[in-house]
Amino acid sequence: MKKIAVLLFIAIFASGCATFPTQQVKSIWPQPSSQVKWYWSNWQMLSSADEAIGVLKNLQQNFVEYAAGQPFKTFDVDKYGLRVKWEWTETSQTTEYVPTYGGSFFGSTYVPYYGGTNQTRTNTSQYAGAFVIPFAEVSDIWMAHVPGLPREYKWQISVSLGDKPIVNLRAPDEQTVRQLGNAIATLSREQGRILPRCLFGMTVFSLTPEQSAELVLSPGTGVLVVNVDVGGPAEKAGVLFLDVILEVDGQPVKNNEELNARSLNKKSVKFKILRRQKITDETGKTNLQNIEVFLSVNVG
Repeated sequence: MKKIAVLLFIAIFASGCATFPTQQVKSIWPQPSSQVKWYWSNWQMLSSADEAIGVLKNLQQNFVEYAAGQPFKTFDVDKYGLRVKWEWTETSQTTEYVPTYGGSFFGSTYVPYYGGTNQTRTNTSQYAGAFVIPFAEVSDIWMAHVPGLPREYKWQISVSLGDKPIVNLRAPDEQTVRQLGNAIATLSREQGRILPRCLFGMTVFSLTPEQSAELVLSPGTGVLVVNVDVGGPAEKAGVLFLDVILEVDGQPVKNNEELNARSLNKKSVKFKILRRQKITDETGKTNLQNIEVFLSVNVG
């Protein structure tokens, strides 16, 4: 899933490298991310393509390409696409030991001597980068906050272009990211693209056989919540990471397609959820126990 691929990209970029322990106990359950928080991206359509183009032009000094982080040198946008280029120079210094040789005669005897100095050399490298967002090819847009990112701009917007590489951008605040998303979504709609509707603001996967067995569920029962977007209907209703949604309005679900199909054209639905909860008994021992939870969730 592309959203998970973006998360991996962020994790490696934020840490500077990927580390691989020599011994690792593999869990059948996904682990929560401490590096990125996804936000519900309910994009609002602007009144016209001209307004959307104007928004992007006004914001061109307020966002950068995710990895490069450099100001844009050229910025060209029209109703068909956004085309950006940037350049930067990096300077580094290296110190080298430069030997010197010599000698002199003392009488008829030549006495050599050896020496040297440390000399600093400055190296300059030129770099350039670019990206293009053809609005007719935009397939999805996400936004996130990366609080641990060692950069000034910690808010992210990711633009999916089908089979092409995802364009990742960074901005200083949530408002700028939402303005960018609204403008790009509007221009994509003007080109005939209908972006996926985010009903609940969460990501779900079908359960694996190992997960079903641990929960004592029949194979093909329920979907596992692996992410809950900040500010989305699911978070507001109380859905939690690693909840298992068993039913929607009394109908069983086993994948994301069924979850959406049972929720379309409704203002709200009722989730039947299986939740693993830590229970402490009278002896002080803590165990995981499955409990059933029923939540009413608005449909975005």
